Amino acid sequence: MELVGIDFGTCNIKVVRRAGESYKNFRIDNTSNDLKKGTANKVFYRDNELLLGDKATKGRNRCKTVEEQNNYIENIKEHLQEKNWKQTLADGQIKTAGDVTGDIMQYIYHRFSEELQESIDAVITVPVIFSEYQINIIRKAAEDAGFHVKKIISEPFASFVYLMQDCIEAMEKRLHHVLMFDIGGGTLDICLISCGVKEGQYEVSVQSAIGVDRGGNEINDEILNDILFNKNKEMFQAVLYQDEKDAHKAFRNRVNRYSVMEEIEDLKNEMFHDEIKNQSKTIEFSFEKPDYDEDIEVAAKDIYHMLDQNHWKDMIFNMLEELFWESDDIAPEDLTDVFLAGGTSAIPYFRECIIEFLEEQGVEKENCGKLFQRNDEAEADDRRFSSVAYGAAWFNQFLHGDLPMRIQDEIPFKIYTKKGEDPYATLEKNSGADNYSFPKKLLLNEKDHGKIDVYQEINTVIPDGSENNKEVYVGYFNIPKDIEKGKEELYRFRFNHKNVLEIQYFHRELENDEMIPVIDSTEELVYGV
Repeated sequence: MELVGIDFGTCNIKVVRRAGESYKNFRIDNTSNDLKKGTANKVFYRDNELLLGDKATKGRNRCKTVEEQNNYIENIKEHLQEKNWKQTLADGQIKTAGDVTGDIMQYIYHRFSEELQESIDAVITVPVIFSEYQINIIRKAAEDAGFHVKKIISEPFASFVYLMQDCIEAMEKRLHHVLMFDIGGGTLDICLISCGVKEGQYEVSVQSAIGVDRGGNEINDEILNDILFNKNKEMFQAVLYQDEKDAHKAFRNRVNRYSVMEEIEDLKNEMFHDEIKNQSKTIEFSFEKPDYDEDIEVAAKDIYHMLDQNHWKDMIFNMLEELFWESDDIAPEDLTDVFLAGGTSAIPYFRECIIEFLEEQGVEKENCGKLFQRNDEAEADDRRFSSVAYGAAWFNQFLHGDLPMRIQDEIPFKIYTKKGEDPYATLEKNSGADNYSFPKKLLLNEKDHGKIDVYQEINTVIPDGSENNKEVYVGYFNIPKDIEKGKEELYRFRFNHKNVLEIQYFHRELENDEMIPVIDSTEELVYGV
């Protein structure tokens, strides 16, 4: 049996496989891409063939019309958060976000099957902010492709178990309280995680977690709109916003935008290479239609000012305050380690925000520096780009092993039904597969409706830093037709052994002077928007 970890990132996909006693990055495509950064999450549909990564970019660059450009899709993970997203290809096919995700998973599985004859167990990672509906899209796509999905875990947790692997495998008695700050292309996740001996047993557990759907891609947009436009508005207006009613000009808009965004990404990589803030860099822009050539200098202070103006520090401070408030066990002064993961964490601004927050909370400046010791000792590219996939592979090995420890990796948030506008039956996500929500009566309006709608509260913030817990619709449970409307029926729900929500409809009967539940039927959640 082959054990793999899959980091299905917004910008890049990384796969790590267990090879003997070690773990190795698995090359998804045959191009010369950087294995540590993975394969770009870009696809291009060419006839009946799917091109992935650099090949997708080459396919896009050969396009001659807007219709052909519609065969190119990038960063599909971002679209999993959009209701009813779809794209029409040049041949008229309509692709949903789930379809594209499934095609990518099939591509990855096919690459494995070319080399391996064994079944493949996978642990896949998702952001903290992903809902059960979005997680189910990822799970279903992987299972339909052929993977046996052992578990889906959060990205910062996966990064944590890799970066703290030496402590975990040695089961150190010392208690570590770790702040994980994971910012990639599409999301920012922050977690407080502890590991060590508790009540005589070694335990690894997520204490609190919070996420937002902001990351490096949004920063790229901000650099374009808030910095580059201010330096040469005429040029960017001309090359990016030509008349969309003219098919040729609309085509050039896209070509030029792809070029601009790639230049911005290169700017960030060069300016913050090795997590050092260089003073300035020059971007050389050259456009054919319309004809423009311009060198634009961008300073690091420009980007820092832009981040402040767009409330990144306010948001991070608010997220950290919420994080520690939710944790019963960890205060800022209790931290033993801080780790930065994700490609965007190379911008020193984020480290500086964390240090400033901790100092405001009373942590001495000297101690703040010590918190990053393990972070700085880790190989930078591994930590930023590969730690999530490596951690998923390690966790997969843990699931197949017999290490005497307890791992609680679930992200805390609420799953609930509603009575009017208020939560009715509520289940905490990390209460485990054996724990049900508190029994509730089946409401008359639910019986009339024929189903019970299910919602989820996700802990997040809005860009200006204020708290904004988000309610999302997850799906529904069907109500069996044989349940009588006048009969008092109860229900409770939980996560089953497949980590899928299920509901039990039951009534109580007296047996040996005790009221016991008698199960009438059990249903799994129907995921949907």
